[in-house]
Amino acid sequence: MLYPGDFAEPRILLALLAALGIEARGERLEFPLAPDDAHQCDALLQAAGLAPDAAFAIVHPGAAEPHRRVDPGVLAQVADGLVTRGLAVVLTGAADEADLAAAVRRHAQRDLVDRVGRTGLGSLGALVARARLVVAGDTGVSHLASALCTPSVVVFRSTAPGRWAPLDRVRHRVVDARVVAPTAAAILAEADAALFLAGVDRA
Repeated sequence: MLYPGDFAEPRILLALLAALGIEARGERLEFPLAPDDAHQCDALLQAAGLAPDAAFAIVHPGAAEPHRRVDPGVLAQVADGLVTRGLAVVLTGAADEADLAAAVRRHAQRDLVDRVGRTGLGSLGALVARARLVVAGDTGVSHLASALCTPSVVVFRSTAPGRWAPLDRVRHRVVDARVVAPTAAAILAEADAALFLAGVDRA
């Protein structure tokens, strides 16, 4: 069986299971949350001065490979735009991405909440589940948003959206920036579309 590299990755893996005679239960990604994940999320929000039901968006500046990251200056403009839309903005990422978050905060005109390096995988998942929106490059948190049905905008700077983007292109929007650098206006336009089409209340 040849590996069909031009298909969406979940469908490639499901096709492999089908070839082995294993029936799939569906295409949707799953990320189960434990009760302790929610408790840690509550503590993270409380430490940031946000209520458990606060309306916030996640902006995730990092990615394992630099060519998949969005310029911090662009993300700062996106974050400012989200704040003007009534959402608090929480920056997330691994501890070694603190410099990226600091660069976003430095360029931003609005106050942002920096939780970089302060989440485990489970508490990050719980934070994503509570968020109104996730903005990220092609990296792990975008798949968490897909699994947890949180509206998202995923910016593809080098990898192929057809293979790695979420299957649901209504709730999860794509900015294909492989040829032309992404702009804050393009990302915010997709953010507005994701929130509207998913029926998300920003307040």
